[in-house]
Amino acid sequence: MATREKILVLAMIVAVGYGAYAMFWPDERETASTVQDRQMLLDQVKAATDAADQGRLSPRQRHVMQEALLPWPGNPFHRHSPDIAATERNETEAAVPDPLPEFVYQGYLETDEVRLAMINGRPYAEGERMREPGFEVLTLNPKSVVIVFRAASGEVAWRKEYTLEDGFL
Repeated sequence: MATREKILVLAMIVAVGYGAYAMFWPDERETASTVQDRQMLLDQVKAATDAADQGRLSPRQRHVMQEALLPWPGNPFHRHSPDIAATERNETEAAVPDPLPEFVYQGYLETDEVRLAMINGRPYAEGERMREPGFEVLTLNPKSVVIVFRAASGEVAWRKEYTLEDGFL
């Protein structure tokens, strides 16, 4: 082994050793900025708590505090509102577009793990949403494909099987 290679190997060993040291034996000394940051955070929490106790909150801040104290629903990012539920019901009833888009099943491609259907000149996998809003390829096989329309609630509102067009193979 040449001298240059020995130096490179030694440098790699030193780098790996330092990385292990830095990862497994962290520096537990607190720096002045860490103490200062912690103190600043505690001061902000105390100021917010005092403002809430003394009633110096704006209506918006009071609303945020009240909402924060409510228990979370199953999904914290979903708004539970009767108006939203009514809108979703109305969308389900009148969900299927009229007139329906025209779909032409033109071809089928299968590799080791991927099956694709060529519909209107575009490749789609099973379960993939289509270019037309709300439509999805439910199932596909070499001779036919099932396309569904899902309402805003996720329910299947329309379903149709398309067969492979003659002359495209």
